[in-house]
Amino acid sequence: MKKMMLSILLIVSLIGISGCAESNIGDLKISAGDQEIKSTTLSNTKSDSSSNAEASGFEFSFEQDAVKNIQYLKNGEIITLDFGDSEPDNVSLEDSVLNKSGAYQFSSRETLEVPITKKDGKYSFTIEKHMASSLSSFYEENKKDYRGFSITASWGEKEYRYAFVIQADAN
Repeated sequence: MKKMMLSILLIVSLIGISGCAESNIGDLKISAGDQEIKSTTLSNTKSDSSSNAEASGFEFSFEQDAVKNIQYLKNGEIITLDFGDSEPDNVSLEDSVLNKSGAYQFSSRETLEVPITKKDGKYSFTIEKHMASSLSSFYEENKKDYRGFSITASWGEKEYRYAFVIQADAN
């Protein structure tokens, strides 16, 4: 009887420990200097996909009063992606220019792949001028663009997509 209870306790403990190890997968903190940047998880499986190819996924930042919380970052500033103790196998990053509603300003074809660097288990990239910012026929001095960043991170078969929005200099 004691062996059976001990076996059950051991099995329950192992299940609990393995469940806790998985719980940190998908956690992401995004920051620029000492500022934390608000993000959202768009999907968490490889099978999740948007049925509308032109839907940006950044609309969450433009709902009601949320737009006033979009942070302005200067070109040249560094953004850090910190996945904590659960380092992904692969990370990719895309950058899009958005309109005032959170939709693509031009089209999803103007989305750029952004090079990222990895150091000490954290990923980072530098905010640079987006080439699509030059497509507008109206020049506006000191213009700022809404920029939507989409992160795809994978841990084996698990894949998470995240999004965040900033304002950055257009010229």
